[in-house]
Amino acid sequence: MYLKITMQARNKKEIRLPLQYNYYLQGLIYKLLEGDLARFLHEKGFQLEKRQFKMFCFSQLIGNYKIALGKKEIIFENQVVLYISSPMEIFLRQLSNSFLLNQNIFIGDQCLEVQNICIEKSPEIEDKVVVQTLSPVTAYSTLYKAEGSKYTCYFHPKDKEFQELITANLCKKYQAFYGQEVEDSFFIIHPLGKIRQHVVNYKGIFIKGYSGKFLLCGNKQLITMALESGIGSKNSQGFGCVQIAKSDGKKDFHII
Repeated sequence: MYLKITMQARNKKEIRLPLQYNYYLQGLIYKLLEGDLARFLHEKGFQLEKRQFKMFCFSQLIGNYKIALGKKEIIFENQVVLYISSPMEIFLRQLSNSFLLNQNIFIGDQCLEVQNICIEKSPEIEDKVVVQTLSPVTAYSTLYKAEGSKYTCYFHPKDKEFQELITANLCKKYQAFYGQEVEDSFFIIHPLGKIRQHVVNYKGIFIKGYSGKFLLCGNKQLITMALESGIGSKNSQGFGCVQIAKSDGKKDFHII
């Protein structure tokens, strides 16, 4: 399921944010959740072995914008749209109510008001769909150098490790959420057309991700999990949010 929130600047003609604003959106989501659920997701999440999954993801802000490189800011025209997706209906309904009840929504120091909000159910899908990223997808492994120090290796969508990590991640999310292993783990993700690389600074950590269109094939349960919980790692930090691509090839969003 998706939550689509349309917001506009309150008493301002534009919305000015730091270029790296993922942390503000994540903070907004946790702030708007009610106590027990917010505490569960923030402190525990859905656990499998040593892994914790928050089971939600969110898009970058969607709207017309310009970049002020000198100030390291992104400046949106009056209105923006935010998508939040999750397999947890209670999570999306709590957020929806909170967005509606709060007259002032703060993203950083920018005060916004909600114009429209709607919950969109995930569409019926086949075993093959084309998706467009709403936030970059990241897949990585922690490796060791010869002298023993650790480093993070990020993989390109054309690397076989990217495919392997995405599939394993979806299977683990499914098991963590539903409490049982997925019966059929067949899943393929294949990049289509031009893929853009992005480097996002999240709380001082630089994360490499990729945006563009991807073909998803395989088990419908895993495809649905990808649509609702996100693809790849760090979904609750603003990575891996995807949506079924528009059939006319047009898009109504931007990824910086």
